[in-house]
Amino acid sequence: MTAGVVRKKILDPDSGILLHEVIRKPRRDAPVEVVNRVDFSDPQEFLQGAIIEIPASHSFRAHVHLERNRAVANFRAQECWVVLGGQVEVDYFTDSGDFITTEKLDAGDITISFRGGHGYRTITTDALVYEFKSGPYEGQQLDKIFLT
Repeated sequence: MTAGVVRKKILDPDSGILLHEVIRKPRRDAPVEVVNRVDFSDPQEFLQGAIIEIPASHSFRAHVHLERNRAVANFRAQECWVVLGGQVEVDYFTDSGDFITTEKLDAGDITISFRGGHGYRTITTDALVYEFKSGPYEGQQLDKIFLT
C-alpha cells in the first residue's frame, strides 16, 4: 500500500489471544504500479481478509473455488464490518463480556471479530456498512448471547 496498512489488533488482556482487528483505509499518494496484497487474517482463522492494490488494466484469471470437506474445531461465527459511509463506533469485549476498548471507524475502515464480543453505534446519520459473517447463521437463540 502506498501509505501502508494500519492495523490494530485487539487482544484478550489475560490470554493475549487475538479477539478483534481494525484495519484502516490506506491512503494512496501515488498511482498503483504493481499488484500488492496484504493479508490481515491469520491463515488459521475461518474468516479471511486482505487488502489488494490493483493497477489499471490488471486482470485475474477466472476461477472456481473447489468444494472440500474441512474440519473446523470449536466453530463460532466470525463477523466483519466494512464501513462504506459515515462513522461508526465499535465497543470490543472479551469472550467473558469484559469491556476492552472503543474504536471509531470511518468510511473505508474494516473491523473483524474473530472471537470476543462487540457492539456497534452509528455516529453520523449517513452510516452505511457491509456485514460479512461465517454461516450458516441459525438465529440469535443458537448463535449469540447479549452482553448489554
